Amino acid sequence: MLHKLIFGFFCFVFASPAFAQFELAGSWAARNHEFLAGDGLPVDFTGIPMNDEGRTRALSYSESQLAMTERQCQGWPAFYFVQGPFGLKIWADTDPVKGSVISYTIGAWEDRAPLTIWMDGRPHPSKYAEHTRAGFTTARWEGNVLVAYTTHMQAGFLRKTGAPSSDQATLTTRFSRHGDVLTVFAIIEDPVYLAEPWILSKSFQVSPTPISPIGPPCVTTYEASVQSVPHYAPEKNPFVDEMTMKYGVPREAAIGVPETLYPEYRKKFRPTPQRGDAGTAPAPKAENAQSRAHVEAARKIAGNDAFLMNPYNFFCIPGNARPNNVNAPELEPVKIFDNLYAVGNSEATVYVLTTTDGILLIDSGFADRVESVVVPGLRKLGLDPAKVKYILLGHGHADHFGGSKYFQDQYGTKVGLMAADWDLLYAPNANPNQARPKKDLVLVENQPVKLGDVTVTPVAIPGHTPGSVAFIFPVKDRGKTRVAGLFGGTVLTVDRLTTDALKQYVASIAHYLDVAKGMKVEVELQNHAIFDGTPERLATLKSMKAGDPNPFIVGTDRYLKMWNIVSECIQAEIARRSPS
Repeated sequence: MLHKLIFGFFCFVFASPAFAQFELAGSWAARNHEFLAGDGLPVDFTGIPMNDEGRTRALSYSESQLAMTERQCQGWPAFYFVQGPFGLKIWADTDPVKGSVISYTIGAWEDRAPLTIWMDGRPHPSKYAEHTRAGFTTARWEGNVLVAYTTHMQAGFLRKTGAPSSDQATLTTRFSRHGDVLTVFAIIEDPVYLAEPWILSKSFQVSPTPISPIGPPCVTTYEASVQSVPHYAPEKNPFVDEMTMKYGVPREAAIGVPETLYPEYRKKFRPTPQRGDAGTAPAPKAENAQSRAHVEAARKIAGNDAFLMNPYNFFCIPGNARPNNVNAPELEPVKIFDNLYAVGNSEATVYVLTTTDGILLIDSGFADRVESVVVPGLRKLGLDPAKVKYILLGHGHADHFGGSKYFQDQYGTKVGLMAADWDLLYAPNANPNQARPKKDLVLVENQPVKLGDVTVTPVAIPGHTPGSVAFIFPVKDRGKTRVAGLFGGTVLTVDRLTTDALKQYVASIAHYLDVAKGMKVEVELQNHAIFDGTPERLATLKSMKAGDPNPFIVGTDRYLKMWNIVSECIQAEIARRSPS
């Protein structure tokens, strides 16, 4: 009798899960507290301890590769379920006799394959076995933590900006649960591209609604005429210093030097002056009577005008202002007026003026997208890129001048920029690897640029950069001449500039308003069109019927009010920085 009781006891113990184990299956919503995907800048490898080979490979990557049809659905390795923004659907496959878990499966998404976690003790296959996107994963319980180990993943990326992973990479994942919160701790090791393990963590919470076990199918949406794989020579990546210029992050941190991951590096860290800065900008202070007065003045100017509320909400409401996103969707090539078109990126737009003697561009977009976006955009509009005679640049930053060297080299296009920003482009500390145009036309206020039947008037607006410039020019609206204004040096985020630079910027707006008023500017255009309602106006333009007014014609009074609102919001920031 005793031996039957003992046998029964051991059957119960070994057939039942350990009391410390938890339920992993279910729907888990992501709690995205950590910014694991990076800023979106072309060169952002912060926090990734890459070795020299990994860094070289990463700096050779161009995001224009995604214009290639065969690369649009290439997907991510297994670790993306930790790094990506999505929730998880997990289910168990159990032994019908023993009731033990044979495997867990983490559901797929559009760019992520389903991940099977084997719990039955099977070994990992030979190193020569097939590698897949999901790899091969086994797991075991260590107390109340499920520890999984993944091998046999295909080569891929650690981050969307091109930080690579090899097919020798491995993933160790520890799942732990505290109430309705699931914490996933991941260690990625890669002997090919990483100098040391890359450690990530992410939390999920029980979802009140079911999460789909599969995502939508990946469907290619854009096919560019790409004759070779877009890439850079690693030592000539034009964006290597973009994070330094934008945030003051040292280059070695932006490119993933392992030393920069450790707390000790903070002792060595000295903020690098950002683009347009004379030093590090002071932190914004709380509102005071003077700053509130400027905000109230801006609100009064805006009134109930939806168009004018756009700049008010963007610049005057704390937390709304932001830089342009370099990964924003490309702009659908569009005709805005009889002789004005727009191509390029939706947040770094290139404007195209046609004349009786050729084409004039205002800005030229990113260097790595001129062949895949700007030139095809011109051709889609029925315009010949070889007829581009002039490119006039709003200021000397890479998202404006990036494509101009290509036009210079290919078509002999003349490139115009203010003298101060030509100096900025070729300053001793400038990045020599950027695709800089050779110094050509020097723009000067009160010296218009003429091409055929079009005259473009430059207006100096220093502040964002020393040589920022606005352009005033005629456009044809169903044969009628209208006057357009494009302010080419907008300060999108005030933390980039010192107080003195902001004061200069306010003075530049006032100067520009005087000129715009005198020339009766009535058409509003922006190269960083994220604060003036341009997406909505483009949608209106697309559905416009014969006789409808062009939505880009705002009238001189509203145009002047718009820039007065921007000025008041910037003056509010200056007031916040002033001693109370």
